[in-house]
Amino acid sequence: MSLKNYLTKNIKFLFFLLLGVLLSFSLTPYNYISFCFIAFPLLLYLLKINQFDSPSFFFIYGVIFSFGYFFSSLYWISYSLNFDPEVEILKPFAIIILPLTISLFYGISFLILRKLFSFNFFYILNFSIILSLTEYFRSYLTGFSWNLFSYALSDELKNI
Repeated sequence: MSLKNYLTKNIKFLFFLLLGVLLSFSLTPYNYISFCFIAFPLLLYLLKINQFDSPSFFFIYGVIFSFGYFFSSLYWISYSLNFDPEVEILKPFAIIILPLTISLFYGISFLILRKLFSFNFFYILNFSIILSLTEYFRSYLTGFSWNLFSYALSDELKNI
């Protein structure tokens, strides 16, 4: 079985989830920026080999990828709820609902990417623009500007 056939089976959803988790290690406190150079090319490769899937699958890919990213990078919110017994009821919201809600923005961006752009040379540029606009609109509309992908560079910027 070739790699392409293997990745196009149902296990591909797990790959999208794990890429999001891998990308979360580029943020503080880990700051493994090199994971960005692994996760994003692999994400683009997975989107390319699944380019003939329906647009609804691309929505799911975006939600799963970003859910993995936010699920593993927003752990500190649920941890902060440990200190007051009155707010412990909010832990499921912080662990599942918040990352899932934020992930819907990225699902929409992957859907737009699939519907409007073809997989050619400019696909990487289009992907970058759509992802950047999604980050901007997510932070503007929700007021939740934490864990943007560009924050992976924030530790490096203070060293300049």
